[in-house]
Amino acid sequence: MAPGTGERIGLVLGAGGPAGGAWTRGCFAALEATTGFRPTMASTLIGTSIGAFVAGRTGPPERATPDVVDALRTIATPPTKPSGSDRVIAAGRLAIGRAICAIKPPGRDDALGWVQHIEPETLARVVSARCRSGSRRAELLAKSPDPTSEIAASGAIPLGAKPVRMDGADHIDGAVLSVTNADLVDPGTVDVLIVIAPLVSTGPGGSLVSRSGRRQLRTELADASRHGTPTAVFAPSGEEYIRRQERERHEEVGRSMLDAPLPRW
Repeated sequence: MAPGTGERIGLVLGAGGPAGGAWTRGCFAALEATTGFRPTMASTLIGTSIGAFVAGRTGPPERATPDVVDALRTIATPPTKPSGSDRVIAAGRLAIGRAICAIKPPGRDDALGWVQHIEPETLARVVSARCRSGSRRAELLAKSPDPTSEIAASGAIPLGAKPVRMDGADHIDGAVLSVTNADLVDPGTVDVLIVIAPLVSTGPGGSLVSRSGRRQLRTELADASRHGTPTAVFAPSGEEYIRRQERERHEEVGRSMLDAPLPRW
């Protein structure tokens, strides 16, 4: 049963590798314990890289109750307008990603072998990057003739995995262009938006990747800011990001994310 109007929840699952998967599990646990939200309640679901693998396993969809949406609103706030420097850095980050696509980096592993399970009724769209053109591909798995390739392409890390061929073009990890791709959610179609962003950091510290990801995410949430869409972003602190490979600990920190108010974006 698809979610109904009035209980419309957007969920964005970002990139981050195995450590990002641990962070996502922890955040899911925090959300369910605090608000009753489960990822199967999302009416719009976007996954990139490890987020695509998680999204592909999410389903069948269930209706979110008004109480769950109300609880989510208590932890979410409309994002702030991105600054001029946010937009400049986001544009630079995208230009670098398109340059990587143009190079079409080779890889050794076959990402198709990484896809273990796909939920037939998932509402997920997964994001990959087209080589050469540097454009995004965001396909609804339930309508794709080859959902395994869609997920594999989204996680085909340059130099680590071979590009995945679909519709006459090679595709690589969608995180090359954005570690979240949150702008693919139309804020006019959701009442609240949740973004789980393992490769974005808050506050000081982190890395060049996580700090540029923060600027890009702020830019991607510009429409949500204009619409006043309540948005909850689950991103590690700069210090926590550096320690993300301590996966069990990282997951536990994700579980504690709602012990205090989330930072406003």
